[in-house]
Amino acid sequence: LAKMALNTLMTPAMSSEVERVFSSTRRLITDDRNRLGDDVIKTVECLKSWL
Repeated sequence: LAKMALNTLMTPAMSSEVERVFSSTRRLITDDRNRLGDDVIKTVECLKSWL
């Protein structure tokens, strides 16, 4: 029950943040950069959110 409550409470109230991340990731992964690994993409997105 506690895990279920945490999953419910962790759901974002609005999808704008998720949509923003998808848009910025789409700009990051281009034909020239299509071999970037998942770890690099996650790191770049994390660093962008800190700045």
